[in-house]
Amino acid sequence: MSYDQDSTQVSTISEPSSVSVDSLASLQSPLESTLSVAVVQVVDSLPSFFRADLFGFELWQFAALMIWVAIAASLSWLFETLVSRYLRPFLKRFAQGTAEAFVDSMAKPIRWWLLFVILSLTSTLLQLDPELNTRLTQVLTVFASIATIVLVYRLTEFIAERALEYTAKTESSFDDQLVPLIRNSVQVIVIVVGVLFILQNNGVNVTSLIAGLGLGGLAFALAAQNTLANFFGSITLFLDRPFQVGDVISAGGVDGTVEEVGFRSSRIRTFYNSQVTMSNAKLADLDIDNLGRRQVRRFRTNIGLTYDTPTDKIQSFVEGVRKIVEETPEIWNDSHEVHFNNMGAYSLDILVNIFFHVTTWTEELTARHTFLMNVMKLGEELGVEFAFPTQTLHVESMPKTS
Repeated sequence: MSYDQDSTQVSTISEPSSVSVDSLASLQSPLESTLSVAVVQVVDSLPSFFRADLFGFELWQFAALMIWVAIAASLSWLFETLVSRYLRPFLKRFAQGTAEAFVDSMAKPIRWWLLFVILSLTSTLLQLDPELNTRLTQVLTVFASIATIVLVYRLTEFIAERALEYTAKTESSFDDQLVPLIRNSVQVIVIVVGVLFILQNNGVNVTSLIAGLGLGGLAFALAAQNTLANFFGSITLFLDRPFQVGDVISAGGVDGTVEEVGFRSSRIRTFYNSQVTMSNAKLADLDIDNLGRRQVRRFRTNIGLTYDTPTDKIQSFVEGVRKIVEETPEIWNDSHEVHFNNMGAYSLDILVNIFFHVTTWTEELTARHTFLMNVMKLGEELGVEFAFPTQTLHVESMPKTS
């Protein structure tokens, strides 16, 4: 009876072992099975010296590991060389000036990805302990996943740069603002998906992890309050479109040209050539004065004439300025005012209120320059003098004392 119990016990223990081996064999591809058989035959033909134990491994495994890494590194290096040599001339047809940068940024991630993929696919040939082989495969998979994330990240960056080159040629600035936002969003998604993939392949239950985040949702919301506010601020700016890239705006005491509307913040180049970074949440709540969308640009000034100017010359000067306004193509003739407006403390003031029909700050300054130069020439032709603040000091003689 005791023998039957022992035999039953042995049978119970040995049965799972045979099932495990069959399961592993069924998962191997025909190529892997063939290679495994070949490796076994080669190992059996080696001298006993290579079967010696060293730190828990056989000596042939160390030698095979070095050869294995050398072959994988050589193949990945060869692939990188072929990509650099043949892909660069092909890309020059479509992306002149950026082909070299693209190949240089993509070649190394591809090389490392290929290296880790080759190592992970052939790691079973070393005939390591199953648990150790599983750990090694997990490590190689992590590195291959990181290389994939870097590869896709840089590919997204390259596509965005090419898209910006095309959008720069269009008249609308909306696409210039849209491309960076899409690029940043895609890159964030790539990183998040890549991290979740790595966690899942290392035994982490991603579904439970995401569900567990709901328990700490309040703490997460408080910690990410500013980030979420900036994210929704960027969406508000994108939907409302109070400005576009390239517009000159004034908001919160900051005046300058919008250079970039990002995922979290926007960058403004001031007239001092400094760069101001403002959070989108704050920018969305400010009153934004978009100077870049002005249909016309107002210019208001007072031209002062001296008090000894005759009335007929004042009238001739006013009519001459009106004629200059009407004949200047950059001035909007639908609304302009030129009048003798005020008798100031030291001058007779001629009010000039006009609008320049230009689109840029440089064009406005050029139009002002041309207009004021013509006014100066008119004054010289009519012989009128322009007034400026002066003081006249009258000195009376002191009475003589006896």
